[in-house]
Amino acid sequence: MNQDFIASLELAGLGMGAVIVALLIIALIIMALGHVGRSSNKTSQIEPEPAPEKDVALELTPSTANQSDEAAAIAIALVLQRQRSASGLKRHIDYSDSEVIGEVVNVVGIDTGTGAWASAGRLQSIR
Repeated sequence: MNQDFIASLELAGLGMGAVIVALLIIALIIMALGHVGRSSNKTSQIEPEPAPEKDVALELTPSTANQSDEAAAIAIALVLQRQRSASGLKRHIDYSDSEVIGEVVNVVGIDTGTGAWASAGRLQSIR
């Protein structure tokens, strides 16, 4: 075999080995940082936040509702919401000559040129 070919194989092997070693080092660092993060969470004593006091109005409402009552309340809420959204979309727009509603804007100008495809398109549109 050629000496240059053998040297290139050795260099490629060394390069791949260096990449694998670097990836292993990075993986070990990530694992160590994860382990340190988990152990610091266990040692810190964070006091839980006190529960907010209940509203007086919530305490006065009876809690005798069953699942069918809740389903009926949800259905009524959905119907009311759909009625509100449908009525909001049906607004009357008065178009007059003095009012400018929009403007035509060319976004992209396409030059068809005088190529064969442009001629074929013109011939098809005539037929």
